[in-house]
Amino acid sequence: MRMKNHDELDLIGDNNETITVAVTANGAVVNFVLNGQAWPGGSFVLDRNVAPVFKLLAQTTYQGASGGHCQIRISGSNDGDVSVHDEVQAQGEAFDAVVYKFTIV
Repeated sequence: MRMKNHDELDLIGDNNETITVAVTANGAVVNFVLNGQAWPGGSFVLDRNVAPVFKLLAQTTYQGASGGHCQIRISGSNDGDVSVHDEVQAQGEAFDAVVYKFTIV
């Protein structure tokens, strides 16, 4: 897996590459939607027969009014880059979300 233009949310992966998603959170819960379907987290395989581009939504819900944070770390089985994205709760913020794009080559 590689980052496109050093953007941790815009990723390029090989067909049949396994993508692993790891979350570290404090005062926050992260839920995922992969290609429009609820996804429990862990790992998935990029498959060009499913779609040429995979999209992963990561929604962070904060458990209090301040102090929540999480880190999402994404890596591929074929080595390359590691995507690290940090979410830090702003005062009074209830949730945040990011979308990852995986283009299959």
